[in-house]
Amino acid sequence: MPNARSLRRQYLVLAVLFFLSGAWSVCEVVLSLLQGRLSLDVGVCLLFVGIGMLNGRASSLVWAFRWTVFALCASAVLVLLVLCRIPTLYFFSVILRPDDPQYVVAGLAMSAGALALSLWSLRVLQGIQVVGLDDADDPA
Repeated sequence: MPNARSLRRQYLVLAVLFFLSGAWSVCEVVLSLLQGRLSLDVGVCLLFVGIGMLNGRASSLVWAFRWTVFALCASAVLVLLVLCRIPTLYFFSVILRPDDPQYVVAGLAMSAGALALSLWSLRVLQGIQVVGLDDADDPA
């Protein structure tokens, strides 16, 4: 278990990642509206979770934990789908179809990265719940 100061830094990084993910989703929704499409993106909720985490709200910790568990399950399913060569992968402007030679490598790298980020997030959130937000401010 990392010390309280390190845990606090990791928590702040996680809160900023939640905020940035939500902000990215807001940008995607606005851009699709400007193109004449209606896009509903549940990732917009991450913006509010990130703001709540930065403000130290306990309810945001609960929501962050729920979103992290969801992301963990989704990335694990994505690993299985990539191994079965089911989905077409979109990575910015690159489209990888299941018959492409680099499909499995790129797909596993993306899904394993998401899985690792989800596991790290879960570890940080569990550490904060054990130590507490207020205790993480105290120098150790």
